[in-house]
Amino acid sequence: MNTAVKKGDRIRIIWMDDCNGKDWQVTQMIGNTYTVDFIDDAGQIHLEGKGIAVIPELDRFELL
Repeated sequence: MNTAVKKGDRIRIIWMDDCNGKDWQVTQMIGNTYTVDFIDDAGQIHLEGKGIAVIPELDRFELL
């Protein structure tokens, strides 16, 4: 689990895997800032108002 990020933190999405262009929502998230809603047992970061989890080992983001 990524302990550096916690609920309430703000992160900016730098890059996310979009399944070779199949996930249009992911493409629109790149460059935007979101609030962390929760981190699940697998360490995936869930964002408020989004149905997509950031996967720290795959996706790139910066903690603000």
